[in-house]
Amino acid sequence: MTTITVKQIPTRLHTALKSRAKKNKRSLNREIIECLENIVTPQKLDAGKFLAEVREYRNQLPGKLTDKMIENAKTVGRP
Repeated sequence: MTTITVKQIPTRLHTALKSRAKKNKRSLNREIIECLENIVTPQKLDAGKFLAEVREYRNQLPGKLTDKMIENAKTVGRP
């Protein structure tokens, strides 16, 4: 593995990284690597799986939003 040094990291960024590392139970170094990996090599999204998760989440919400309600909302206030 290669080692790099990053200089002049703004204090607010350093604080945010430390906070994320603590929340994710990682070292600061591991958190930085995770962040870089997510940006440089993003994972491909499985659209079907994502939509299934969204539908499952929506079904847990109180109340229901129908397509008709959305269409009506689009036309409110339009001639």
